[in-house]
Amino acid sequence: MAQVNSTLKNVVIIALLIAGMLCLMWAKVSFQRRQQTEPDNVWSKTENLVRKVGYGILIADVIIAGFINF
Repeated sequence: MAQVNSTLKNVVIIALLIAGMLCLMWAKVSFQRRQQTEPDNVWSKTENLVRKVGYGILIADVIIAGFINF
């Protein structure tokens, strides 16, 4: 049973890591593309929200990886 829980935890950690990094990458790429056409150097509301969600997911990932055993 311990092996199944360890595998489940690893899958959850990897899934959260991928989701968080995808959010951050999408926000950065969207920001860079938009800056080529309108260089205002300000994050849009959508980009900022996605970036904050990405950071939140990564923080949750670190907490699960370091402090939660299941």
